[in-house]
Amino acid sequence: MEIRLLQYLMHVIHCPNAEEQIRLLNRERVYKEITKNSTFNQARFSRIQHAALLQLRKFIHQRTLSAKDVELDAAVLAEFFMERGAFQIAQLYIAQLQRWLQREREEVYSHENLQRQVAAWRALSRFSLYTSDKNAAIFLHQAITCVERQYLFQKADLLLSLLNLSYQRQMPLEEDPEALCRAFLESENSFFLSTPLGQMYAAALQTMLASAASQKQAFDTLTKLYEEHFTRLGKEEREHFEPIIFNFCVRHFGEPKYREYLLHLYQRQVDQLKNARAGAIHANKFISLVRLGIYAKDIDFVQRLVEQCRQNIYGEEDSLSYYSLAKAHLYFEKRKYREVLYLLQQLSFGEPEYQYLLRMLELRTLYEMGEDRLFEGRLHAFRVALTREKDLSRDRKEALKRFHQYLSALWRYRDRAKIQPLRDTSRLRARLQKGRIPEEAWFQEKLKELEQGPKQR
Repeated sequence: MEIRLLQYLMHVIHCPNAEEQIRLLNRERVYKEITKNSTFNQARFSRIQHAALLQLRKFIHQRTLSAKDVELDAAVLAEFFMERGAFQIAQLYIAQLQRWLQREREEVYSHENLQRQVAAWRALSRFSLYTSDKNAAIFLHQAITCVERQYLFQKADLLLSLLNLSYQRQMPLEEDPEALCRAFLESENSFFLSTPLGQMYAAALQTMLASAASQKQAFDTLTKLYEEHFTRLGKEEREHFEPIIFNFCVRHFGEPKYREYLLHLYQRQVDQLKNARAGAIHANKFISLVRLGIYAKDIDFVQRLVEQCRQNIYGEEDSLSYYSLAKAHLYFEKRKYREVLYLLQQLSFGEPEYQYLLRMLELRTLYEMGEDRLFEGRLHAFRVALTREKDLSRDRKEALKRFHQYLSALWRYRDRAKIQPLRDTSRLRARLQKGRIPEEAWFQEKLKELEQGPKQR
């Protein structure tokens, strides 16, 4: 109940209308919303409020005094006591920082670790200057080196995010993201490329920038480094590299090597989720895991994942919208097509990626149901929407156009197969084997059914 109360208060905080906020904070209304009980109980409401306050305090304590920030806290405290002239107390924290810096400082490749190193060297530099330590110059030089390193890694990370976004959406920028990335890679910085994290960023950028053959070479370098240093990468860094790897494998889905690695990536994410406590998950990762799990025929896990994450999916839409989309994909796999349509008819996404994912599932469902007239209308609407689409990038639109072309061809083949079995589907099979869409397996299955003829189907 206390979690429901906190969620409700967060909803009220984001309400732009002050009068509406006052109305929403009426205690009887709040009680009814969180307990689903119209009879107000003052004692119970007080207990819920107290429990919510304890949860909030616990959250603040964990976020501000978490173990991973011990070095950052020590640096802040050292600075605090130095500013007040309490150098003896500051020295205790300086000694703690020195012990940490003497150990393997790069045991984790992450921006957080670099931030802690910068804070530690800065604190040591200031303390050595205050106390006229002969090592002041060494500490200052180390601080400068760390700041430069942090700058390079942050720039590489932001450029990678910008480039990845440019391949998803149209970008209203004067400067070309690809040109910015190439300029960064061409700049002279041997130190950046000598580190495992720097090499991973360079390979990730080249995976999207280089020619077709060079892209595959860069991808091999990225995955080799990623596997080798996986346990030392920070959580945020892993979550930045994985979409690059995932998207590349999807673009080359027709080649067994990349299909296998995609399933390997999926299995590792499954294992991590099984070993971790239930928590929030981003919509992109959630839907990707659901679709990959269905492809891998790991239906039991997908069902558990969907129910476990029902209330914990975050994105532009509410959690239940992504949950319903995942449920629709599961229903489709179980051939419960009417249930699929029922769910899809209640959904609408502002993000074009999810809206087209919904449209593609709807079209495949109508095809399976043999709803020719409705299917034809939706197929035409899909093509019209694509011609008017302004938000998606050219590559994404091309992939959706291929889906439309394949589905149109499949529909024409089906009309011919009603009369006699198809003998030659080689042209469409050849196009599908290029593997440019994840629905390739479904298209291949439908072609096989058409080749068998109407009696066998």
